[in-house]
Amino acid sequence: MNHFMDSKALEIAGLEEASLIKYYILPDGVPGIFLIHHRTKTVNLCAADRNFDILEETAARIYESSGNSDIAADEYTRTVLTSRAYGKLSRQLTLFGGNEGSPVPIARSEDIHERTLLYLAADIYRTLGSEAIFSEHITGYNHRRALRCRLDGRDKLIPAETVTESDGILYKLGNFFGTEDHVTIRIRYRHDGISAAADCFCGRLIRKEYDLDLSVPETRVRVFEKGDLVFSGREPLTRGSEPPADLYTLTEKACGDGIGGYERIMLPWGGYAFIYEDKTVSDIITAEPAGNSLTLRHSRVEYAEESRAVSDSLLALHSIRPEGANVRIYTHFMPTGSFSRSVYRENFENRYFVRDLSE
Repeated sequence: MNHFMDSKALEIAGLEEASLIKYYILPDGVPGIFLIHHRTKTVNLCAADRNFDILEETAARIYESSGNSDIAADEYTRTVLTSRAYGKLSRQLTLFGGNEGSPVPIARSEDIHERTLLYLAADIYRTLGSEAIFSEHITGYNHRRALRCRLDGRDKLIPAETVTESDGILYKLGNFFGTEDHVTIRIRYRHDGISAAADCFCGRLIRKEYDLDLSVPETRVRVFEKGDLVFSGREPLTRGSEPPADLYTLTEKACGDGIGGYERIMLPWGGYAFIYEDKTVSDIITAEPAGNSLTLRHSRVEYAEESRAVSDSLLALHSIRPEGANVRIYTHFMPTGSFSRSVYRENFENRYFVRDLSE
């Protein structure tokens, strides 16, 4: 939800009628919308422009309220707008019906990254010629953490500061070898993959980049020293591996839909990705154990029939944790980065929910 609008955004959001709406795709694949209102006034924005998301929502709202008959639109535009205006809530969202949620965080968003962080930190040590075995238990609270490992046969404590970003998280690790040595690791998530970059300041200036592409699926790695590329490689991810039964069951219950027909891919740091794609939907769930809990990232993009124009989307982080005799699911719905209908933005986005596993 956009809480602060400039004058142009307010003008677009306030439109109540249109005589023509055209949804188009530029040669480079970027979508755009052209709209005529009040007979001669026009708005023409593409996805790279400021306020495009507001224009998308406004066009769908006007199209729905008009009854569709009074607006000039080609077949492609009507396909997109009909799908957006009358799309159904996914099974994921109906699980939370009647629950208003909370705008206050009730679970740590960092949990989703912990196993990834430990894998990357150990891999960076290997790149620098050392061997580290990390404890899976990360201590600390708020944005201060402590990692424990056995480094070259000696116990070591690594302080970590976390900075949450819109599309991921930044870790600042101190005392990597000595008190002057530090490493920053930035982990970013996108719909179909995960990328990470580690910058090492440990006597040698090393940068290591990772790109896990679930659409292929493979992991691509590049290593730079003092800005020069010194290594580039790729490794396929394991497909078709069966996850543990409890991980599979918890994932299915948290995300609402059956995942029996989803492709299974093992992640390099443990855990699994569940992927389902056809002409109208792309649904990707990553499930990663974190101590005695399970963290899930569920990204779903729905398309307007076969046009590949996004008609709805959601992004949820789930933390499943035992609490006494109960098992609870803590859910944070996040901004999607692509079109999502107003029902998602107004009732779910940036809100937190909690429910018992039995619900």
